[in-house]
Amino acid sequence: MLTDILALGLAWFATTRAERPADASKTYGYHRTGILAAFANAATLIVMVLARRKRRIAGPLNSTALRGRMRSPAVGCAWRGWGSPTRASSAMRASPRL
Repeated sequence: MLTDILALGLAWFATTRAERPADASKTYGYHRTGILAAFANAATLIVMVLARRKRRIAGPLNSTALRGRMRSPAVGCAWRGWGSPTRASSAMRASPRL
């Protein structure tokens, strides 16, 4: 939540700064501020994701969450058949060749 507020504050700052007209030192204006703010937001997001990922990898394995994540692929494989080469080959034979 705090990071969202900081990202919105940085975006607001960049927007108000980019609306300033060009002057003698900044002949193209301040539009680059918005690009730099977007880069800073993206870099912050990447750092946060990597830090969270590192914490999850280094932490203990939660077996109940793992069982829940494996349930959906197991149901899908049981429903469609593990490899099911006969269905795939028959579907390929039925399709017209161009």
